[in-house]
Order: sequence, then C-alpha cells, then structure tokens
Amino acid sequence: MISSGRVVLVVFSLVHCCTAEPIKDECIDGTCMGLSATASTMLQLQSSKNKQVANVEQQFELAAAKKIAERVANQTKLAVASASKRQAQKKEKMKKTQMQKRALAATSRKHRQSIQKGKQSRRLPKAPAQAATQQKTNDGSDDATLPPVTQAVCASEGDFMPDRAMSGWCDMQTTPSRDECWNEGCMPYDAGEGAHFCYCMNKDPCEALGGVFEGPTCEEEMRYWEIEAMEAVAASGTCDNVSASWGGSIAEAMGWMAQQCCENYPATICDPEARLTMPCKDEGDFVPAAFVYGMCEYNTVPERGPCTEAGCSFWEDESINSTYRSCHCETQTQCDAVQGRFTGYTCAQQAGDHSMGQEGGLLRQAAEQGTCDGLELSWGETLENWVRHPATNCCISSPANVCNPNARLMTPCKDDADFDGEAALHEWCEMGTKPTREMCEDARCSYWSDEWNEECHCDNEAGCTQVYGTYRRQTCANEVHDWDGGIHASLQEAQDAGTCENQSLDWGETLPDFLRWPAEKCCRSYPATLCEPDAKIMHPCIHDEDFKPEANMNEWCDYGSIVEPAHETCEDAGFCHCHKPDACAHFGGQVRGETCEANAHQRGDIRQLLKEAHEKGNCEDLATPWGQPLVDEIRHTARKCCTSYPSTLCGELDDQ
Repeated sequence: MISSGRVVLVVFSLVHCCTAEPIKDECIDGTCMGLSATASTMLQLQSSKNKQVANVEQQFELAAAKKIAERVANQTKLAVASASKRQAQKKEKMKKTQMQKRALAATSRKHRQSIQKGKQSRRLPKAPAQAATQQKTNDGSDDATLPPVTQAVCASEGDFMPDRAMSGWCDMQTTPSRDECWNEGCMPYDAGEGAHFCYCMNKDPCEALGGVFEGPTCEEEMRYWEIEAMEAVAASGTCDNVSASWGGSIAEAMGWMAQQCCENYPATICDPEARLTMPCKDEGDFVPAAFVYGMCEYNTVPERGPCTEAGCSFWEDESINSTYRSCHCETQTQCDAVQGRFTGYTCAQQAGDHSMGQEGGLLRQAAEQGTCDGLELSWGETLENWVRHPATNCCISSPANVCNPNARLMTPCKDDADFDGEAALHEWCEMGTKPTREMCEDARCSYWSDEWNEECHCDNEAGCTQVYGTYRRQTCANEVHDWDGGIHASLQEAQDAGTCENQSLDWGETLPDFLRWPAEKCCRSYPATLCEPDAKIMHPCIHDEDFKPEANMNEWCDYGSIVEPAHETCEDAGFCHCHKPDACAHFGGQVRGETCEANAHQRGDIRQLLKEAHEKGNCEDLATPWGQPLVDEIRHTARKCCTSYPSTLCGELDDQ
C-alpha cells in the first residue's frame, strides 16, 4: 500500500515534465516523451486504488495518451537520444556546482561513532569541509568523484541502506499477459478495447517481467535531498529550529526518507533514540501485520455466485459503457476464498508513518505519563478519541489502549456468561443489482418507488436469495467489537458503579435506552441487562408459571407492495376479514405474528407499571402515561398470554 506521503513524492517527480513549463532539454517539439506516459499511468493507478473502482473513461484516455507517446517516441528516436545527452551534461554540470555544498553536508565519522555509542543525543558536531577530488575519465572529460553517503538521515552509519531502491516506476517495453503480471505480484489493469497494462510497484517483480525499474537508490536520492537544511544541521549541531525548503521542520521532513533508507527507523540523525510508536497498552499487544484497512484485488473479478458464497459483496453497474462488476471482500479470509489478493495499509505501516509526526510524539508522551489527559492534536481532536480507531484494528486487547490500558470489552448483558455472541443483532438483504418490481413481489419482498428512487426490501433469506441478493447478518460479537471505545468506557464505569443512573453516552442517549435493543437480541436473560441485572419479564398474569411466552399474541397479514384488498372483497371471498391467515394466503400476503414474550420485551412503556402492580398485588390507581387505566391496557395481553385468564394481576376481568 502506498502512503499519501510516498505518492506525493513519486508523482511529483514523475509529472514534472508535463506540469512544468516545457524547456528545450525536457521536451521535443512541445511533446513530453515516454516518462510522461508512465507518470500519467501512475496517477491513474493511484486514483483507481484509492477509490477502489476503476474509472473506465479515464483509462481510455490513458491508453490513447500512451499510444500517442509511443508513436512520437518512435518517430523522434534520434532527437530523444540527443536530448538525453544534453540532459546528462546538464546534470553533470549541476553536480560540479553543488559539489562543495554536498561535502559540507557530509557528517564526520567521529560524529557517527558518537551517535552510535549514545554519547550524544540531539547535538550534532559541525562537519568539516571536504574538498571534492577530480579525476579524468577515459574520454578526457572532468568527473566529480563525490564522497560516499554513509549516514544520511539515519542514526548511525550501519543503519543506512544506500543501495535500497526507493519508490519508483516500472518501464516495460512489452506488456506481459494478465496472468504473467498477476503471478509476479503485479497488478493488471484494463486500458479499454481489450488492452491492459501491468503495474509493478517494486523492483524485483518489475525486472522479472523484463521491465526496467526507474527510480533512485537511497544514496542517489540523498545526494540531492535538502542540501541547505542538512548543511544547517551540520553547522548548528542540532535539528531544532531547522526548516526544510517548504517550511516544515527538517526532523519531520526526513521521516519518509528515513522510513525508506534507515534500518532502525524511526531512529534518525535528529533523534537516534526514537522508537516505533503504537496505540496499544504495551508492545506485546500490538499486531503489526493486521490491516488498518485493506482491499481485495483480482486478476479477474469473480462472478456473483462465488463472490457472495465467500461472504463478499457483489454489485454490477451497466451505466458505464458496458457492465462493470465488483466483488468487495472485507477480510483476507474472504478474499482468499475467491482467489483474490488482499492488500492494504498495515498497522506496522501506520505506526511507521505516525512515529515521526505529532501523533507519534503524543503517543510517546501518553505512554510515559500513563494517561492521555490533556493531550490534543493540532486540529483540536483529543488523543484519546483519535487513538480508538487504530487501537481497534491493531491491539489484541482493544478497547484497552495506550490511553486506557485497563479498559475491558463490555457487553450489554448482566454478565459475560449471559452474552450470546453468535446471535444475530442485525439482518438485511444486500442487493448488488436492483430487482424489477415483478421480481421483488414474486419473492414476497416489499417494493416501493417514488419519483426519485425505487427499492425492494426483503426481510428474509429466501426472498433475498430469489432476487439475487446476499443475506447479511451482524452478530452480537461483531457489533460489540465495533463499538466505539467511549461506549465501552461508559459501560465499564456503570458496571463498576453498580448503576446506570445518570449515565449517558457522548451524544446524549442514556445507557438504558442504548442497551435495550442489543440486550434484547444478545442477552439470554433479557430483560436483565448490565443496567438492570435482576430485571425479569413483566406480565399481567398472577404467577410466572401462568405466563405463556411462546403463545401467539398478535397476528396480521403483511401485503407488502401488493394493494391490500377491500374488506368487502375478503368477505365476498368467504373470509371473516383480510388479515385472517387463510385470507392472507389467498390474496398473496405474508402472515406475521408476535409472541407474548416478544411483546413483553417491546412494552418498556408499561413494564414499570406492571412491576408496581406485582409489588402492590393490584392495579388500583395505576394508569399509562397516556391516561389509560392499567386494567384496561392489559386485558388483551392477559387473554392471549395467561393460562389463568380471566384471573389476572389486576383481578378478575370481564371477558369483553
């Protein structure tokens, strides 16, 4: 995965030819040569990877531009060779004029040894001036023999990797087949009209496919990188108050260079004691290979069947010239099941990117002081809030993290044993392609439309499958794991206090209200919850054993998008009314029902009243918030759910 910082540097160097004002040595007849086509390809590739959806129209333009550039290159081969020679001469001249500056920027061996032994911290001795030597080449021209770059931005000489290839691009004279490209670890992309191109971001696979990897080594790059700033570092003996050419701190500016070229990154010449910063409570809790985010790449996008069978999301769009398919897999296991290649931004990469920035400094400070109190990023976000996302993905013990090392994974239930992690909290039908109204209604799903949109809603797996959708479930365990760290902290505080009274979440919702839905679906002893561990189902029966939880309390017909028949039509057909099960089946509806237990779970509005009635032994002077006497409110429920009816909690009821 290419970080944003890397992309900026690579793309800037690539597109300079066609974004800067053309000059004689860079362009021929006003046309940029093969490098510009490669740069355009890189830009298109990065856009494709960031959006995860290839823009076909842009790819057509890319293919056309590449063909034009290749044709011009063939026609002006001699001119290109001449321009290359002039460019090489210009570069040699620049080397000579900058030679003295580079010599001053070189750090002395004595300083490197002192840094390596830890005798100095951030103080750097001045580098002695070094005279560049001259030698004659075979053809008699002058050639500057430059002192080797032995430390650069690294903490010590042995830490520097001069021959390591930095980010570059692969220049291929002949495009390999899609399979050859894919099998070498590169990525084939469609270029329209049956053509494709092969993108390799690393040197080895590029060369294995016969390409030439263009890009500097660490030593080559360091010879021209921030010369004036590095001179200032050597002259002042410190990185403090030294700025890069664009105004930022040189200590932060060298982060990307050091990450590429220094074996012990984030230790640098500015901070040789620096260590990788992590969001976790300790180093052992960190999972460097885990993905902060990722995506599944394909040589060929799988069909709907294999995609959905692997648990991935399939969709297709026929609005862009031709049918465009996509199969989105969220995990590496899913991706492997469809022969994809899972790539992304790992926790190790993120930690490396953050270590040299303000995030890394704040994380180190938090680890030292044992709390994130008072620590805030430059844009106003607290470190405690910022750290929750990386900790969720990268720390084994999440929600425990560097800000709250004692945090626990909380559930909505009265205790851990009561939590059913495999139960489904949310269920829905994911449709890659919207079915027609006829398909939707044939599957007994609900169809609706207006002047802007049309939708098909399926609330069961059979109907969803019939309209070529994928039925999804969010388990209770997954839901709890996805909760924000602030939710876990609030629940932990309530559990430790033994009450949820006056406890609210960040957005103002009370804990009892927030827990009601997940507790109903995920807690075996519901209505007992973390907030009310002793709660039980409240009913209008005299005794608990009189209550029939599985009895069908309410029954109706769901006609969905079908126009419900008139009452007279149902009577003429021989049915008492249109919501009887036989009438429902006759007119194409679906029978729905609600058990006594399910209804009791939903009646939080009268649960407290029923509790008071049980404690009093009668329902006198008890009424609902809307003024209905409790005795009248419970009549239908008691008739359906109590074996002792008409004897109820409120006394003997008339069977009205």
